[in-house]
Amino acid sequence: MSDVPNERSLSQWLQYIEALHPSEIDMGLGRVREVAERMALPEQLSQRKIVTIAGTNGKGSCVASLEALFKAYNDGSEASKNICYGSYTSPHFIAYNERIRLNGEDANDAVICQAFSKIEAAREEISLSYFEFATLAALQVFVLAGCDYIVLEVGLGGRLDAVNIIDADVAVVTSIALDHQDWLGSDLEQIAREKAGIFRAEKIAISASAEMPNGVAETARQLGAKHWQVQQDYSYRLENGRLHLRLAAQQLDIAKPGLPIPSVAAAALVVDLLGLWPGDEAFAEALSKVQLTGRCQRISWQGRELVLDVAHNPAASAHLRAQLEDTRSDFLLLAAMADKDLAGIIQPWVGSVKQAFCCDLPDTPRAATSELLYSQLQAAGITSQAFADFDAAFTQALNCSEEEDRIIIMGSFFTVAAALRYLTAIK
Repeated sequence: MSDVPNERSLSQWLQYIEALHPSEIDMGLGRVREVAERMALPEQLSQRKIVTIAGTNGKGSCVASLEALFKAYNDGSEASKNICYGSYTSPHFIAYNERIRLNGEDANDAVICQAFSKIEAAREEISLSYFEFATLAALQVFVLAGCDYIVLEVGLGGRLDAVNIIDADVAVVTSIALDHQDWLGSDLEQIAREKAGIFRAEKIAISASAEMPNGVAETARQLGAKHWQVQQDYSYRLENGRLHLRLAAQQLDIAKPGLPIPSVAAAALVVDLLGLWPGDEAFAEALSKVQLTGRCQRISWQGRELVLDVAHNPAASAHLRAQLEDTRSDFLLLAAMADKDLAGIIQPWVGSVKQAFCCDLPDTPRAATSELLYSQLQAAGITSQAFADFDAAFTQALNCSEEEDRIIIMGSFFTVAAALRYLTAIK
């Protein structure tokens, strides 16, 4: 590897920052805030509109909906009124560039490397985690691109997540469920308060779930945020395949979108409150087309319907099962992290799976072994087979299924990434 930072490729930079800090996760804002201030990022971002999104599930769907609606706004506006927008998400599936997007497109290697080089020059003696480095890089890219609107997805929690060094003009909490208990605690109210830590005084705070723990509203009140609670201050209703929305200044009904409705409704409220409404027809068209990688993503493959979903906790698994509205029996391919509630992830599929195939994820140290997954599936009464890797498990799923069968591939971002790599390589 070159010793000259500016000569590093993106892959070399990623290797470097992965080894830079002793902990992958290091909660706290002191170090990352200090580097951000050295780079003058808070000052440079103070005139941009910031939308921060936290929550256990549904964050990515909210980001994707916002991107689609921002694009629809630009498509229907005079050129002089077009906005520049950026979004930061994690993790990525195939390429790191997926994390940093400008006007709906992945940022290129050169601008990301330029941002990494600036961070390296500013941090000096301060050690940064991988996610902290990534967050600062995204912010630097957005500043250089002149973004007017910036969407930041929280990686873990909220209050102590690196994106929270920047004050949000609009903060959304999509949902609260048990996940990452080692970091956030096992009490829903405690988790709720952590995630609501992205709210700011006198700024907009949106609760996207009707079943939100009290801690979210309490935190909004304590911080003095302008709180919007779904089904109270704004609302949605599903009826006969139509989505009826009542927002701040807008009311409309559209065909039911493919993404989770609470996330879509929250995104709709955001663009309404920001004054970026694209028009009712453009709104409906934009949301009818958006599909998010790894969220109930449907792919036709050798006569089978593949459904790819990152569902990595019981709430997400149950939501995925509910989205598949018919009652046909499916084949299930499962790989997940060992620190997750595996029994809870499996439970929604009891009685609706003909056979399951589980596998190791050899390059992922946190992954559950196929033997552990096999024992959990068997204990739930689901006939299963265990394999050493994704390719072997998927090949067996194809062999055991027939045309028009459905194969659910789920359990983690790593599982979906393995599926995408396999499908892309075969093509």
